[in-house]
Amino acid sequence: MKREQVNIKDKWKLEDIYASDADWERDYDRLQNLASSPLEFRGKLGDKNSLIACLTCLDELNEGVDKLYAYAHMRSDEDVSDDKYSAMRDKAMSLYVEIVADTAFINPELTRLDERVLSAFAADEELKIWAYMLRRVIKSREHVLSEESEKILAMASDSFGYFRNTFSVINNVELPMPKVKNEQGKELRLTHGLYSQLLSCRDRAVRKGAFEGLYGAVKSLLK
Repeated sequence: MKREQVNIKDKWKLEDIYASDADWERDYDRLQNLASSPLEFRGKLGDKNSLIACLTCLDELNEGVDKLYAYAHMRSDEDVSDDKYSAMRDKAMSLYVEIVADTAFINPELTRLDERVLSAFAADEELKIWAYMLRRVIKSREHVLSEESEKILAMASDSFGYFRNTFSVINNVELPMPKVKNEQGKELRLTHGLYSQLLSCRDRAVRKGAFEGLYGAVKSLLK
């Protein structure tokens, strides 16, 4: 079934996230311009007001990029063969990696503060919404990497994601699914959902046909 044939009540209403792709692009540009803002607080996190300002900015960036990614990812899931939305998803992920890299100084800098200062911050009413995060910093301070190492890890995450995205396209679009028989002997086009059902059948021949059908399709792409 093609997406345009699906009843509208059964579809995501992604317009509640962004009314249009143009709105998504405008928000992307806004967040990209804001991405490096936390850097102005580098070396100042021992000051409560600077810490509040830095974490507030970080929250805005994280919430914004989550929204960008959710919209683009779900649009891409509607049709994984559509390069437009996979490109938007990748842009959102790259922006996230940029933000993580630019804010890699936060945890290492916090762990260098005296534990009494961190504990006071965690107990401060004005920092209440970040109290859990601050307590985690205290607990994990011996295991936090240097700023340089944290930044390298953040920058590498973008590259690792491409393998998953490539597999998703192959698995959902390019896999040449054959027809197989169900328990009633009816021929059906194999899908991932149907595959799971057929593997639960009592008839061994049905299970074998489903298994060989799916992995035969995978094998055909490796030639």
